[in-house]
Parts: sequence; C-alpha cells; structure tokens
Amino acid sequence: MSTCASCRADVPAGASFCPSCGAQHGQGASTTDLKALLDRVPIANRVVGVVTLLVFILMFLPWYSATVYGISVSIDGYHRWGWVTFVGMLIAGTAAVATLGVNAPSRAMRGRLPLQLAMVGGLVEVLGAVAFLIDVSSSANDIGSPSVGLFLALIAGLGTAGVAYRASALRK
Repeated sequence: MSTCASCRADVPAGASFCPSCGAQHGQGASTTDLKALLDRVPIANRVVGVVTLLVFILMFLPWYSATVYGISVSIDGYHRWGWVTFVGMLIAGTAAVATLGVNAPSRAMRGRLPLQLAMVGGLVEVLGAVAFLIDVSSSANDIGSPSVGLFLALIAGLGTAGVAYRASALRK
C-alpha cells in the first residue's frame, strides 16, 4: 500500500487511481509541482507575468480623483480609456501563461513568440494609460488630478514592454 499525494488516503498496490479522491496514482501520476513548473520558465518571462499581475491589481486603484463642493470622487482603471490598458494586460497575461506550457494559450498563439506578444501587450497597456491621462486631463476643467494608480500602471506597462523587449533582444 502507498499513500495518495492528494488526499493522504491508502491506495492499494498497482492501482492507477486513488479510491478516495480519484487522483491519478503510480507511474502515470503527474509529479509536476509549481516550483518545477516555474524553474523551467526563464526569469524574464516570470517578471513579465508578475508585472502583468501588478497591472491587473493597479486597474482597481484610483486613476483620477476630483473634489467638488467637498465631495470626493475617484475613477479606477476600468473606466474611459482604461479598457485599452485592460486589453494590453490580457495580451501580456496570455503570453506569460503560454510560457508555462499551458496548452490553450500556446495553441492560440500559433507559433508567435511569447516575449514579442508580451512586448506588444505592454505597449498597449501604456497606450491605454496615456489615452486615459489625455482624456481626463482635457475634459476635467481643472477640478481634479490624475492619481497614483494611473502613474503606477503606466510604469508597470513600460516595465512589461521593456523586460519583454530586452529578453527577446538577448535571445537573438
């Protein structure tokens, strides 16, 4: 008898699946854990993934704040031109996931290099942040100001594009 790695139940010798939870067991079992998965991904691709996740989080922070008659209002990155940054984040995120060997994004890319796609995603993130900044600055009539989320998203987008560009240039 051996023990199931998933549920710690006893598994009879020679069994292919755990009788308790149904997890694959024996020689056919997948022993890939997160550390082994990340070890085969180059550091530049990991950085692109982390920065893309950071852009996702920054989308929820205030991108623009205004105070009128004592009432404070803020707009996050999912309004106005922020959707362009969101699309860029999805593009860069797909590239980052494809480097992990996940089949669906890898097939969707059809041979395109993930770092080049991440670079395009980063540039689209920057484009969305700049378009948002121009839009709110030209239509706000000086009653508010851009907030920290916008500037951090802009820096993160530049980071995504820069790391992806540098890594793809070094691979040539």
